[in-house]
This record gives sequence, C-alpha cells and structure tokens, in this order.
Amino acid sequence: MKKVTSALLVTALAVSVTGQVSAEEIKQPAPIVQNVDVNNLWKQIDTFQATVVLQDEKYKVTYDDNDGIVHVKIKKETGKEEIEVTGQEASDKVVEFVKDLDLSKNLSKEEVINRLSAALGVEPSEVEKADADITLTNHASVSFSYKQGEKTQVINPYELQKLDAKLEAKDGSFYHIRFLLNKNGIQALVKEKTEEGLKTFKGTAALEEIHRIKDGLIPANDTTWNGYLDQVSDVLGVEVTDITKADLKVQFANNTKVDVDFNR
Repeated sequence: MKKVTSALLVTALAVSVTGQVSAEEIKQPAPIVQNVDVNNLWKQIDTFQATVVLQDEKYKVTYDDNDGIVHVKIKKETGKEEIEVTGQEASDKVVEFVKDLDLSKNLSKEEVINRLSAALGVEPSEVEKADADITLTNHASVSFSYKQGEKTQVINPYELQKLDAKLEAKDGSFYHIRFLLNKNGIQALVKEKTEEGLKTFKGTAALEEIHRIKDGLIPANDTTWNGYLDQVSDVLGVEVTDITKADLKVQFANNTKVDVDFNR
C-alpha cells in the first residue's frame, strides 16, 4: 500500500499545483517546468511549527515564510519562566534547518527531530517528546508526534493505517477511496462516478481497483506536465483540469499524518 499512497499523494499534489493557474497555462507550461519533478512538489515550506520537550526545558519554534519574507520565533520554557531566544545565529540555524528539510527524501520523523534538536543546540538523546506541523505551498500539510523510544514499539512505522482520498470535478464526476487497517482486518471502499455512471467497489474488489490505478498515477522520469495530466485523467476517468476538489488524508502506524486539501 505504500506505493498506492505515494501515487495518490503525487496526484493530489499535482492537482493542487495546477489549480494555481488557468487551464491554458497548464497546457502550455513554461520550458523550465515542462517535466514533472515530483520531488519539487514537497520542497517549498510555508510554515513550520514544533514543540520540543526535554526533561527540564521546552522549546517552541515557529517558522513562517510569507512571499519570501521569513519570520522565526523561538521560545524557551524553564519551569514557569519563558523567554524568547532572539539571537540571530539561533534564527539562522532554524531557517537553514527548514530550507534543508526535503520531505521528498522520505525522512523519518526521528530524523526530523534529530536535525531540529541540532538546530536548537540540544542533544537529540535528551528529547523526550515533540510534535510538528508543516504546511507546504501546494496545499499539503504534514504533522506528527514523537516520543522517545516509540519506534521500537511499532514493527513497521510507515505501514498505512488510514487513507481517505477524494477527487471531484465540476461536472459531478468523482473518485473516492477509503482504506482502513485495524485489529479487525482491512476495510476498503472505492466509488467512481464518470459519464458512464457510478461504480462501487468493496472489499477484495476495492483492493484490486486500488492496485489497478497505482502504476498509472506514478509519473516516469521523462513525463511532461501535459502527458501526466492526460495520464491521470485516463486512469481516474476524471478530467484533471476540471477537478475542483482534491482532499487526501493519510495516517501511518507511527501516527504521522499527511493531508492535502485543495479547493479550486
């Protein structure tokens, strides 16, 4: 299911990017973006908020990029005392941390916390718990919580637990996928509405339909934007340039969550 999740994430992110321009601009992109670079969809971070808790201290970090103007706030709590860390070096380290936070590399949340700890000047081994919320320019957000030693409690930290994907077009057509993995087993449901009518897949049939679309939604290295949009339209039966809503909610076994929320 990891490849299925990746495929849907790429699709939703691509839709959110196309939603920022007109259909004509989509069909005639600038030469510099002729090819689909999936990794670049994850690189532009608008906001980053995190809380890092040590035994005797707590740090609150806020990073905000507003049209290229970056603001950083670092607050340190010791007991009942709270101070704002105003040193330029501290702010620069947080900015560098965020700029280098390439989520396309599939960083684990442990690695994110380790790098954030280094930026704050604390030892990663001293971090007892932490949480982070990241918002990307393309309408996606990533959030997670971290507790020291929890990784050993999960056999497969990034096993898919929940998936809820919705793509809806202005003509009423849509593609909905729901997937839930719990102690009672797997629940899967797919609903597809095209000009040919409504199709509903449940259980095994739903899993087969999910795997059918998987390969069709991952772009090859030399795929152009035009080609990829046509590819997605063919696979889902929904014209990408007509999509008005793209919502994707994913939760993994280690409680990392990824949300894409786009409305044209």
